[in-house]
Amino acid sequence: MNKLSISLILAPAAVASLTIPTFANEMAPPTETILVAQGSDFVSVAQNFVTRLGQQQFTSATQDYDAIAQDVTTQSLQQYWNDIVSASGSFQQIIDTQLLEEGEGDALVLVSCQFERDRRDLIVLLTNDGVTSFNVVE
Repeated sequence: MNKLSISLILAPAAVASLTIPTFANEMAPPTETILVAQGSDFVSVAQNFVTRLGQQQFTSATQDYDAIAQDVTTQSLQQYWNDIVSASGSFQQIIDTQLLEEGEGDALVLVSCQFERDRRDLIVLLTNDGVTSFNVVE
């Protein structure tokens, strides 16, 4: 293979590499306004999830889980929530909700709750497909 053959093979690759960044700029990710709406949606999902737990609607709350959380059952969710209630008293209300972190398609939401004897913070991890986990902040 001579130098001309190599140049002819490499030339289209060089041209393509110059046009890819331009195309990539045209396909820029959505603006910040859309991300704020997504964050708001994550917060709403987390609030609704915790509200259903507080109302003991465990079957409905289980349906909020992402399909990857296959080991979560209505019974396991109810048991975990009942453990929280045993330690803190009956659920009273959500005090505050904060979007702590948001990535591409996932978020971490802090839901502060008032129980009968204690205030507890719950961390809810979500994806675009639903809740993946929640835990009490110790």
